[in-house]
Amino acid sequence: MTVPLQLRWLDETVPTVSTGISWGVPWPQGSVKTDSLAFHLTSEQGTAVPVQSWPAAYWPDGSLKWTGHAASIRMGTADTFLTLAQGPSPSPEPVPLTIREDSDFIEVVNGTRICRIGRSGPSLIRSFAIGERRIAEDGHLVCIREVRTEEAMGLTIREEHFVSQVDSAIVEQAGETRVVVKIGGRHRSESSDRLWLPFTVRLYFFAGIDTVRMVHSFVFDGDAEQDFIRGLGVRFSVPLRQQFHNRHIRLAGEETGLFAEPVKVIAGRRNHSPDLYVRQIAGEQIPNIEDLPGNQDIHPMAVWDAFKLTQISADSFTIQKRTGAQSAWITAASGRRSLGLAFAGDTEGGLAVGMKNFWQLHPTGFEVEKASTDAAEVSVWLWSPDAPAMDLRHYSTEDHGLDASYEDIEPGFSTPYGIARTTELTLCPFDRTPSNDDLLSFARANARPAQLVCAPEHYHSVGAFGVWSLPDRSQPGKRWIEEQMDDAITFYQGQIEQRRWYGFWDFGDVMHSYDPTRHTWRYDIGGFAWANTELMPDLWLWYSFLRTGRADIFRMAEAMTRHTQEVDSY
Repeated sequence: MTVPLQLRWLDETVPTVSTGISWGVPWPQGSVKTDSLAFHLTSEQGTAVPVQSWPAAYWPDGSLKWTGHAASIRMGTADTFLTLAQGPSPSPEPVPLTIREDSDFIEVVNGTRICRIGRSGPSLIRSFAIGERRIAEDGHLVCIREVRTEEAMGLTIREEHFVSQVDSAIVEQAGETRVVVKIGGRHRSESSDRLWLPFTVRLYFFAGIDTVRMVHSFVFDGDAEQDFIRGLGVRFSVPLRQQFHNRHIRLAGEETGLFAEPVKVIAGRRNHSPDLYVRQIAGEQIPNIEDLPGNQDIHPMAVWDAFKLTQISADSFTIQKRTGAQSAWITAASGRRSLGLAFAGDTEGGLAVGMKNFWQLHPTGFEVEKASTDAAEVSVWLWSPDAPAMDLRHYSTEDHGLDASYEDIEPGFSTPYGIARTTELTLCPFDRTPSNDDLLSFARANARPAQLVCAPEHYHSVGAFGVWSLPDRSQPGKRWIEEQMDDAITFYQGQIEQRRWYGFWDFGDVMHSYDPTRHTWRYDIGGFAWANTELMPDLWLWYSFLRTGRADIFRMAEAMTRHTQEVDSY
C-alpha cells in the first residue's frame, strides 16, 4: 500500500481543542524514495492541513521505511479521517514558527507568543510572554532530599533543597510547523556543592497552537541508603497585577469538576452585590475594592495565599488552602482521581499546567504559593512532598537464595542506580482567566492526548513488524484463538484496576505469577512479581494494537514500554 494513505484518530473522536500532534507512518520497501519526502495532509472535507515531515528509518534498498510527521490541528478543521499524500505542504497559518538564538538563550516565536529558554543557570524557561505581557517566568526544576541522621535521641530528619542547573540547550528540530528544544542538566544543591539527578527536558512547539508540550526525564544516580527524595517537581513564577479579588486559582477535579476560587472571596455575612460575586467566581473582571459597594465590609475578608491539590493515591486527592505559612491548611474539596490540571493568574492572564497520567503516577500534586504577592509560585509535583519520601532501598539486606526465590543480592545488582522516569506536561499561557469549560476541555485533552494512527491493514501490509496476522474469526478454531486473546487483554485490564497497579515507579507494569493459595500475585517473592518485559508483555500488547487498532491497548502498550525502558533497564 502506498500513498495516499488514510489516517484516523486513535480514540475515533475528533480533538475538541486545538492541538499539536506528532505521529509516525511505516512504508513498504521501495514505495517511498528518499528524494520524495514532501507530504501534504488534507481533511475529510478537502481542507489542507500544513504538515512537517522527516525520515525516521530506511529499508536496505535505501527507500524510506518510516517517516515522522507533525501538524497543528485547529478546532473546526479536524475531521474523522485525514489523508496523507506525497506533494508539497502549505505553510502554517497564521504564521510559521521562528527561532532566535544567541549564546545565552533560545527564543521560539509562535505568533504573539514568545518563549525564552536559557542555555545556562537555573531557569529552563526564562519567560513566557503574550505580546509585551509576561505571563510566566523562571521555569525551573526543584528537588527536596530528605536527610536522615541516627542520633541517641532517635532519627533526625532535615531537608536539602536543589534546583536545576542547565548545562546545555539546543534546537533539536527546527521547522515551520514544529520546533523541538532539548535541555540538559543536573540538580544543584542550594546548601552544598553537590550535583546529581541528571535531567533531560524537551519542549515541543507547534505553529498556531497556544500550548507547549514539556517532556521531563530524570535519572536516579544517588545512593539508595542515603538519598531519599521527598519532592521532585517543576516550578514557575506567575506575575500578578490585579487586586486580590481579581486573582484566580483553578484545580481540576474528576472528569467534570473544577475547583474555581479567587484569592479573596467577596462573600460574607453582608453580600451587597450578589451579581458581582457570581461574576467574580466565573473569573470575570470586577471593579477594584475601593469602587465596590460596601467595601468597608470587604477589606477584612480573608486573603488566601496558597492552594494545593495532592493526589496521594490512585483513589484519593484533596484540595486545601491557607492564608499563610503561619496558618493551618484547611480542606476545601476531595475526590478520587483528578484530571491533573492547575491554573494560577488574574484577569490579565496566567499559566495553566496539565500532567498526563496524573493520578496513575501518584503521589503527584499542584501547589500555588505566594498568591498574595506580586508573583505567585506554581509548582507541579511529580513526587509530592506531602507523601512519604521516595525509598529506593532493596527490600531486604539478606540473600534469600537464587534457587529458592529466583533472586539474590549481589554488589551492584541490587541498587536503583540508573533507573529513570519520564513525565509529560502541557503548558498554556493565557491572556485572561479562562472559563471553566475551556480549562476542563484542556485537562481532558491533556489526560488523553490526540493521536493519529494508520489502519491495522496498512501496518500489516508494510512488512515492517515481521510475520503476524489480522484478526480472523472465519472458523471455529480461529474464533476461539481470537476470543482467548481478547480475554487475556480484558483480564489484565481488570487486574490493573483491581490490584491498583499504579504509582510513580509501578505504572505500566503488570505482575506475572499468581499465588492461588493466598489469592494474590507473588508481589513479595523475588523474581516472581513484576513482569519487567519477561515473557514479552510489551511486544504482546503492541502486536495486539497493530492487529486491532484499539485505543485501550495502545495506551497499555505505551505505559508498559515507558516503564520497561526506564524503570526496568539500567
